[in-house]
Amino acid sequence: MVQDLATRAINYEAAFRGFPGVAFLLSRDFRILDVSDDVQDLTGRGRCDLVGRNLFDAFPANPHAPQSTGPDNVWAALAEAARSGDRVVLRLNEYDVEDPGRPGVFEERFWSGIVTPIPGPDGRVAVLATWGYDITPAVSQVRAQAAAQG
Repeated sequence: MVQDLATRAINYEAAFRGFPGVAFLLSRDFRILDVSDDVQDLTGRGRCDLVGRNLFDAFPANPHAPQSTGPDNVWAALAEAARSGDRVVLRLNEYDVEDPGRPGVFEERFWSGIVTPIPGPDGRVAVLATWGYDITPAVSQVRAQAAAQG
């Protein structure tokens, strides 16, 4: 009874879109199905710019940082979650974000995140829900403290 009332009372689309941080719903081939409202604030790209695109086309690797493994780490986490059906956690991952107003100019960013596979009616993974939190300010603070100490 309580679950039935809660299900009818909740607008799941509004709940997802209002979720804090960078949240994506992705197809198994990493096509963006929906994004949270915070994606606009944290990446400079809106829902209309992203839905239907491949995540890695919408957020390309920084060509000026070839040593960065961030995009590869995200791809591996998504692939593992899709394959295994298990949640995957990314604790610290550098994934620079291109400035949408200045193509080719990337801003250094650090993220933590979780990939949660969501099964379809057949029990197989149908959708990947991702959540990321921009931890760049914390990384910058640690760097500044280390530099001040010597």
